[in-house]
Amino acid sequence: MSVEVEKTLRARTIGKNCGLFYVPEVLEYNNSKGLAVFERIHHISPIINVLKSTKQCSPIVKQVGSALAVIHRELTLPDEMIIELPLEFRSHGTEVFIHGDFNPINVCISLDTPSIIILDWQMTGQHGGEATYGTRYFDLIWFVNYLLWSPTFKFFFPDQVNKITKLFFQSYFKESGLFYDVEMFVRYSNNFFETKLPDRKKTTSRAERYLLPYSKELTKRFIKSLNSHQSCEG
Repeated sequence: MSVEVEKTLRARTIGKNCGLFYVPEVLEYNNSKGLAVFERIHHISPIINVLKSTKQCSPIVKQVGSALAVIHRELTLPDEMIIELPLEFRSHGTEVFIHGDFNPINVCISLDTPSIIILDWQMTGQHGGEATYGTRYFDLIWFVNYLLWSPTFKFFFPDQVNKITKLFFQSYFKESGLFYDVEMFVRYSNNFFETKLPDRKKTTSRAERYLLPYSKELTKRFIKSLNSHQSCEG
């Protein structure tokens, strides 16, 4: 909890300074009990609801990509809070301090203002819940991962996922000013989904199991599309 609170405090300052996103305030924190109280924000909605609309998603996706690039550029933590990603998700030479659970549920949009709100600054519990440091590709692919493995039929026709991811990556790499290394990104993506596939089969509920073939097809399309994103580099 101390790590999540520290990340939240620092990310909140970054968000205020850049104006691209908002992070809830930490109202109380009891270190001995490991309990924290965060600001409750009303009238917000997960951006997954916006991404289903081809008319509204473009500016939001671009803002989210830029926001993540700023987070990766500016977020730092004390040495004692550096906890690396699990070995299977590492990629040498691309390390940053990560959000750790950057997905279209934890990234929200305000219904009253044009702001995006980024929640839950703890590493996903699916992979230990502790990592704070690792490849920037993890946050990028984790965001896409949700779209691929919790699909709606809107994502199949007309291939909404590829449209979203291209805008997301273009905005990210433009803001970061980094070179878009296609080969490394494709290699990392392949490794990521090969690692996740066995978990999918084990954890998918009976009600969602029928989506697995569609998810696999979307994932293939996504990885193939990475080769055409040469314009992503900043």
